[in-house]
Amino acid sequence: MTSKYQSVILTVILFWMVLSWSAEFAFNNSGVGASVQQSCSVRGNGDAACTFTNMGWSPGSHCVRVGVQRNGDQERLGAALACSGNLAANDSRVVEVSVLDGATAPSDFCVAGLGQAWTSVCSVFIEPAAR
Repeated sequence: MTSKYQSVILTVILFWMVLSWSAEFAFNNSGVGASVQQSCSVRGNGDAACTFTNMGWSPGSHCVRVGVQRNGDQERLGAALACSGNLAANDSRVVEVSVLDGATAPSDFCVAGLGQAWTSVCSVFIEPAAR
């Protein structure tokens, strides 16, 4: 083998390696194959906690708006943005946010009858959101 031929072969191999690493990096960071699911709860003081879990096979992220909605008139309190950040496959993260609207907490907004919990008058809403 001539040194010129070896140089060409080496250049082709290096080019192929860089190209494949770049493609793998782009694919793994594109969110393709990610399946981030969430579960959120809200306490009477306005503190909300969302657990995000990536059930997919590549990294990904997800954002939701979470708040409280009265069952009767459908009026909403708060709409806090909760984002998972970048989650690896099979990873979970808890994100805490506040759905307080000024000084109004869900327990004040969702006035229930005597002996009833605020959750009997209101429900938690969760909707997809962009960052």
